[in-house]
Amino acid sequence: LCIQVGCLSDPVEAQGLSHFLEHMVFMGSKKYPTENDFDAYLSKRGGTSNAWTGLEYTLFHFDVKRKHFAKCLDRFAQFFIAPLLESSSTDRELSAVHSEFELANARDSSRLQFFLGTLSSEGSPFRIFGYGNIKSLREIPEQNGTDIQSLLRKHREQSYSSQRMTLALHSKDTLDNLEKLARDLFSGVPNSGVNPPDFTLYKDPFNNPSFNKIYKVCPLGDREKLRIVWSLPSLKDKYEYVFSFRPPPSTPMGIISSLLGHEGQGSALALLKEKNLAVSLACGVTPTSDTENSSLCTVFVVYITLTDLGRDNVSDVCLIVFDYMKMLLQSAIASQQHMPESTANGALPNNHVQDNPGASVDTEREVHTFRSYLPEYQSTRKAAFLYDEPQEPEDTVVHVANMMQLVPPECVFSGYSLLKHIDLSVS
Repeated sequence: LCIQVGCLSDPVEAQGLSHFLEHMVFMGSKKYPTENDFDAYLSKRGGTSNAWTGLEYTLFHFDVKRKHFAKCLDRFAQFFIAPLLESSSTDRELSAVHSEFELANARDSSRLQFFLGTLSSEGSPFRIFGYGNIKSLREIPEQNGTDIQSLLRKHREQSYSSQRMTLALHSKDTLDNLEKLARDLFSGVPNSGVNPPDFTLYKDPFNNPSFNKIYKVCPLGDREKLRIVWSLPSLKDKYEYVFSFRPPPSTPMGIISSLLGHEGQGSALALLKEKNLAVSLACGVTPTSDTENSSLCTVFVVYITLTDLGRDNVSDVCLIVFDYMKMLLQSAIASQQHMPESTANGALPNNHVQDNPGASVDTEREVHTFRSYLPEYQSTRKAAFLYDEPQEPEDTVVHVANMMQLVPPECVFSGYSLLKHIDLSVS
């Protein structure tokens, strides 16, 4: 079950409240008041559960043997119908939240994510400390005279609302039975009528001088890595537009990531290796990650593992990446100028430059990257979509519940997977 609420919705006076609420709903409900009843019931039947809180979404999931599914689902549904949120559970779960923060604070990736948030503009929700800890959820509220228990209940009443939720069930039972189960068990979820905040009001959160700099961060581990981070206009609405079957759709970041992340001859990584500056390069945007693809912006990151020489010549490494990106841009512009006006099936003809007798050799060379690559990329994505191994059931429900928040129901599986139309103006 995915809920459209995350740490961007946390009140400034109690940062980490959404994460704390995610923990607290496990602590019993009016129907099943025993603390940790769900986890205990699930564990005795060989099941597992998990939950996470992102920037804009909170997601809960579990798996168990089929014969116990209905009873476990009933207990699960009560998280969202009538959780107790007792003050007697607060200290224990606050300690659990604090422990998760300490674990995250011992990981370089999390520390860099925290640091990135500090580079956003003053007042941006990106500055919210989403993990939460004892300081943000107990000490600061107490200093300000804030009742954290009342704040928690209010947050739950407003945010854990049925119109913000999507639910996915996976079982060998019949579709009719699963639908009946969902209706019977979840019809009691209240609807507060309170819509999520409009975070598009905070677009371009990194438009400030602090962001446009090189920072050296001392790692906890023994590693030499470079991250080049671009803050782009939010593509979240574009992705929704992509899969709504209105005007022709396109997938901009996947194409750029595939080209920049290429490791073969002529790639950015090949040149970096040739100059002994780096050993690996990865990049991209995960569309279902609300950290990378939020309503505020899209964060595109290039990850480069440096050699000792690369560590001492970071500017040279950056210059190679920037030059490669510039080449891709020039190729995209040239390809767009020479692209036929009609691409009825969303495919790019392989011979559109040759059909133009006025095209120069230089122009054809510029167009070549996108002209030859896009149909190949389109075919590869289609083949991967049609023939990839199916996901595990638990991974499937997590994906579907998340995707239903982002795309129309008919595109839950194909969304972000198929390149249905080529539109270089988007890239």
